[in-house]
Amino acid sequence: MNRIILSLLLAGLAATLPASGQGTAGPLTLISHEMRQLRPQSEPSAQMPLGGPLSVISVTSYIPAIIRVADASTSLPDFATELGRRGDLVLINVPEDRLTEVLSAPGVLRMESGVCAVPAMDMARTCCHLPEALAAFPPELTGKGVVVGFSDVGFDPNHINFSDGAGCSRVKEIYSYRRDRQLPVTALTPAEIAAWSTDDPHNWHATHVAGILAGSYRDNSFYGVAPDAAIVATTSPLYDAYLLAGAERCVEYARSIGAPAPVVNMSVSSMTGPHDGTTLFNQYMRRLAEDAVICISAGNEGNRWGAAFPFRSSAARPCVQAIAREHVPARLESFSGVVDFWSYDDTPVTLRMLVYDLTTSAVTATVDLSELYNGTHHDLTLVTADLAEATDGTVCEPLGEAFRSAWVRFSWEINPENGRYNIVYAFDWDRKEDGQHEYRLGFELEAPEGKGAEVYASSDINFQRTDDPAVKPDFTNTMTINDLACGGDVAVVGAFVSRATGSDVAGKVAQFSSFGRVDGRTLPDFCAPGAAVVSSKSTPYYNANPDEALPQWSAVDAGGRMNYWDTASGTSMSSPYAAGVFALWLQACPTLTPVEILQAAAATLTPAPDSDPRWGGGILNAEAGLKEAMRLAGISDVTTDAASPIDFKRLSSTQIGITAYTVTLRSVTVTDMAGRTVMSVTPGAENYTLSLDGLPAGIYLVTASTARSTRTLKAAC
Repeated sequence: MNRIILSLLLAGLAATLPASGQGTAGPLTLISHEMRQLRPQSEPSAQMPLGGPLSVISVTSYIPAIIRVADASTSLPDFATELGRRGDLVLINVPEDRLTEVLSAPGVLRMESGVCAVPAMDMARTCCHLPEALAAFPPELTGKGVVVGFSDVGFDPNHINFSDGAGCSRVKEIYSYRRDRQLPVTALTPAEIAAWSTDDPHNWHATHVAGILAGSYRDNSFYGVAPDAAIVATTSPLYDAYLLAGAERCVEYARSIGAPAPVVNMSVSSMTGPHDGTTLFNQYMRRLAEDAVICISAGNEGNRWGAAFPFRSSAARPCVQAIAREHVPARLESFSGVVDFWSYDDTPVTLRMLVYDLTTSAVTATVDLSELYNGTHHDLTLVTADLAEATDGTVCEPLGEAFRSAWVRFSWEINPENGRYNIVYAFDWDRKEDGQHEYRLGFELEAPEGKGAEVYASSDINFQRTDDPAVKPDFTNTMTINDLACGGDVAVVGAFVSRATGSDVAGKVAQFSSFGRVDGRTLPDFCAPGAAVVSSKSTPYYNANPDEALPQWSAVDAGGRMNYWDTASGTSMSSPYAAGVFALWLQACPTLTPVEILQAAAATLTPAPDSDPRWGGGILNAEAGLKEAMRLAGISDVTTDAASPIDFKRLSSTQIGITAYTVTLRSVTVTDMAGRTVMSVTPGAENYTLSLDGLPAGIYLVTASTARSTRTLKAAC
């Protein structure tokens, strides 16, 4: 049982973390190291070659974490690599064997670590009034002059979809965070980017997301929303601290070139967490949103009724029971998962472990966990006898009777960020060779009358009721919103159907799209196209997986390199669509702040066509939002003298022909969106060719005047 033994070796470290003292770590942090083994598909192998120059592979394993320190000036130990800092919140990378030392360091108050998230265009381009928005702003809105970025996994930077018209890559920087590296592997020059293959040859997700956001290949109809935007790509195994560190790199690049606030997409989701916006991740995101427009997926659990449920005790029902089952019923060789319990306040709830026989539909054992509540333990580990010597766990006979080998871990605290009592229950088991029975683990949750908890399952689990109707929980899909999206000040994006496929009806909200209410807010903020969206797929992915069926939508041979496009569905697809729209608004209104972009979106949503709560606030409206963004930026509609003889003609991307038929042009003035004059000439003729070469990318007002009339044009360059 190597998988469980590996988890247990890491668990030994987690068990040594102090539960109180100078620094504290929450239950999910204590179990984070086991979670790496529970989600191996999310993390590339340490031996997997990345594109770009590499040194010898390090044997040290690093843990990404978010910590709270005493104040913004608190220094960290030399062995803790700082990846980002905003006030008293710091992103760090720490050698695994020195993690305990961080919590013992002066000024370190709190640590959260280990949340590992889980990871289009021909029909989608006609949605959300995008064509009308593009038509309303000649010559063209393409995202030019705006930086877009993402934190994702599986990026192919040399896909033809990310080239400009001259064949040069629009990817400006690549940062790849890995747990075997203290600092990210980078590609920061055109040569390094051209030599880069991918961060993960077994994943295509980031390539598809980036294509929706900013794909530029125009010889098919699958190009992205902002095809001229500059791209900063950050990839990782999707740990929370790495996601935030990647977004920081996007902010840094935009500042370095004097661009507007960047647009950062996070097509990631996590079901574990309090779903109240109080995690250190949510707090850091709110600070990051001061400098970047952030779009994040609502999640894909909207039709998953067994993902979460609320429980409030009553005299008639003081407890509930649930079984932690796999999504698709099967005869499994092994299974692992995490259940996260959050009381409504600091009142402890009582948890008992259940062993359930699927064959007989009966609870075969109930294990008392009173050690959790005696005030001296913050965690408890139960194991089968074969693992007793390798761990500090307590041998649990019911586990040995049901499973060949098993490990179960419980950890609890009163969370200092929200004052709520929290228990995390993690397990990992191997099936016993017994053709007569099929077992699963579950729990019984009890609370004082009027008290209770919200219960959330990791992505591997779908709860099942026992056969006792007196203790059945009220399963619901109304608590499925992504915990990473609960902090506020970001755009939380749900998905609707833009392409009819199978049972999906165009124009309807996608049934998988997650939703919920957080602190009085209805989420998602709005929906965008996210079902069966066509976008680019990673060429290294298909090269490394020759048995994978090649895409049917498009394949292009460019210089001997095949480039592919295919469909995918999810709020992972709708979030970059919204991010691309925001990049267009920033091109038109580069002085707008991230808050103003979100205000423009919220004020102009198209009402949902029906009452399905998955719609959230409504549907993104690219055209109406653009007009509101221009109003917020102080850009009124350009006035034109109807009798003016002046005519404008776009000659190229940077040249404009100006003609005043039979009269003389007295002046031509160019101003930026802040009202500053950047160019002024006196043509003294009826024809003049204005060149915008050398001006920073952005939107300008070109005003031409004769003795009796004036005409103004909005021009992008």
